[in-house]
Amino acid sequence: MDNTLRKMKRNQGLTLIETLIAVAVGVVALIGALVLYPSIQKNQQEENVLTALNSLDVNITKAFSTQGNYNGLSDQTAIQMGLVPDDLTVNTSNNTITDPWGGAVTLAPNSSNPQQFTITFANIPLSQCLNIVSQFIPDNLVAISGAGSVQITNVSQARQNAVANAQTVCGSTDPVPQVTWTL
Repeated sequence: MDNTLRKMKRNQGLTLIETLIAVAVGVVALIGALVLYPSIQKNQQEENVLTALNSLDVNITKAFSTQGNYNGLSDQTAIQMGLVPDDLTVNTSNNTITDPWGGAVTLAPNSSNPQQFTITFANIPLSQCLNIVSQFIPDNLVAISGAGSVQITNVSQARQNAVANAQTVCGSTDPVPQVTWTL
């Protein structure tokens, strides 16, 4: 009979304290996930934009290499030629490109030197602007402009001064109205 009572007690399930502990652990895990998600999403957006900027640089440079200049480069041309990476949103009905924050992305020849081209992003959140501008410094970078402007005469030096350059370009307005890379 003692064995039967012991078996019944074992099969009764969890005690109230055990249940409360399990619920508390679940709540802590859920809160942790909710706190970390925005940070993870922000980092993923930055990585996607950096990948997109690198892809645009390579794709446009390659596509126009035999021409000797970037005359004719536009959002529409880049879309039609398949130069826009999947990390950016393309609207083929009105030939527009948008970034992850819904800001316009504009591609054009440099108006003062058609042997260079520009990539412009609009409405980048300030904290992400600082990270992106300080990290996207390709070998063919000539200038970065936004709230302020930085001329690049030495890419190695620009990489050493990346944070200061980003602060100059991004300024303090959130979101940053516009950032243009001249390549």
